[in-house]
Amino acid sequence: MKRRLVAIVALIACFAIGAATFAIAAKPKKKKHVSSSVTLTITAVPPPYNQAGAGQYQGNVTSRRHRCEVDRTVAIRRNGATIGNSHTDENGHYAFATVAAPEPGTYTAKAKKKSFKNKKHTKTFLCKPAVSNPVNFP
Repeated sequence: MKRRLVAIVALIACFAIGAATFAIAAKPKKKKHVSSSVTLTITAVPPPYNQAGAGQYQGNVTSRRHRCEVDRTVAIRRNGATIGNSHTDENGHYAFATVAAPEPGTYTAKAKKKSFKNKKHTKTFLCKPAVSNPVNFP
């Protein structure tokens, strides 16, 4: 009888320890959503002689969290179709060049979403995607 009681108490203790461990491990990590914005400027480089000219697309990604500005993928789109991608530098600036002059259309830049963790790995920051104001060229 005593052996059975000791076994039941030990089983209950193991269950309690397992449940507490699961509750601690299942605790959701904190996620912080961070908004961003992106700008777009288009410059047409006039062609020398008989060449086709070139295009320069550039802008900045800004956010209240610096890490949401750095190494961000930016897609350049014309009439909704992606024509190229770039990455932001340590200042949030990106640039993309083409060997042909920009074609007429409506252009936007989209900074894709990004996530990172703080140094203690206790919070995850989610940098929201951002789209620039449309730029009509020419």
